[in-house]
Amino acid sequence: MASPYQAVRHNTLTEDIVVQLEKLVISQQLQAGDPLPGERELARDLQVSRPALREAIRMLAQKGLVRVRRGRGTFVTLPGLSFLGDSLQLYLTLYPHLLRDFVEARLVIETEMVALAARRASDENLAAMKKALDDLDAWALDPDLNADADLAFHIALAGATGNQVIQLLLTSLRGALRENIRYFALIPSIISECVGLHHEIYDAVAARNVEAAQRAMREHFRIDLAALEAGAAPPNGQTSQLALSPAIVAPDVGSHAQAPSINGRSVEKGGDRQKPSTPCSGISPRVQGRGSHTRSLKNEGGFCHVW
Repeated sequence: MASPYQAVRHNTLTEDIVVQLEKLVISQQLQAGDPLPGERELARDLQVSRPALREAIRMLAQKGLVRVRRGRGTFVTLPGLSFLGDSLQLYLTLYPHLLRDFVEARLVIETEMVALAARRASDENLAAMKKALDDLDAWALDPDLNADADLAFHIALAGATGNQVIQLLLTSLRGALRENIRYFALIPSIISECVGLHHEIYDAVAARNVEAAQRAMREHFRIDLAALEAGAAPPNGQTSQLALSPAIVAPDVGSHAQAPSINGRSVEKGGDRQKPSTPCSGISPRVQGRGSHTRSLKNEGGFCHVW
């Protein structure tokens, strides 16, 4: 039987090895669980050095396409849903000034997502959202449990769209989503804002009111973005991974690349982290909501707490 592996004839040996093995997986000549030949045999088939092959295997392992089992060999795998989410969560932790971009992306995605949910939600979907909403009410004062409930609400909302790609997308991003949610949950005096908005979203979806659902979702993210613009951050002594990382200059991915910053604020080289202030100027206090679920921007000693 002829070997499926072809001699690598270009200068970028490692990349060529990776590309060839990726093609074999995509074409299903290699399937999940299949063992790769031993290092010596595979290097001979590819006509590359063993160090170049080891580097290629390392790159494939980082992509989630192979798994090296010590003493047993290297096996083909397929990336799980956590692969994308883990990568994004790490990226946001390394570059915390991109938090605003992440919130903007959520605004774009979830505003349309909630419209689909309002049109398609089943009784089972609504029950899952209501369970998460009840937990959100019960755990309003615990940032970790509150973040879990908030995340469960948004995952249930994705499920209500009936769109499998949207469900896979939000499920794969759950780690990054949770840190994003927890970041805001750590800011004092804003939990009622969060609870009120989520009740409005649920009520609109249950009533099949697409416009109201989208309006509430937009307001949710508008307030998040306003908080970031104002410099709102968890107080000293309370931490989120998105607030712990030192500022690192992210790769330039477009015209909106920003200078190094922490929590959206520029940091002078060699400077110490300052306690972020959140001045109320530019943010109009407001109180909205249904029934007992009021939402507000509170002015406490000249500083705003928003959600």
